[in-house]
Amino acid sequence: MGKKKQARAQRHQGPERTRAQGSNDRGDKRPSESLGSGGGATLKDLLSADTLNKLSNQAAQLKEEEARKQEAVREQARAEREAERKRRENDFAYLLDNSDPDWGKHKS
Repeated sequence: MGKKKQARAQRHQGPERTRAQGSNDRGDKRPSESLGSGGGATLKDLLSADTLNKLSNQAAQLKEEEARKQEAVREQARAEREAERKRRENDFAYLLDNSDPDWGKHKS
């Protein structure tokens, strides 16, 4: 049992020693230090102005195309509703079922 306790104690002390030294297994800087939000370059900084302009233009074109598609869908739905309304206006059974049963209001 004495060997098991020693092995357990050594495993427990292993990570504490590396943390105390301030390095990881490879000896590199800690990831939080090298990838911090304060000092690193962003993708926008790394891309050229020409590339950024192209991407901005492409994004604007995609938004316009999406807006045109949505407008076409709305227009098609409106046209379908209008066609259905006109069809119902010519359907006597529909008009009779949906008319006001109090015809006395319309007498002159």
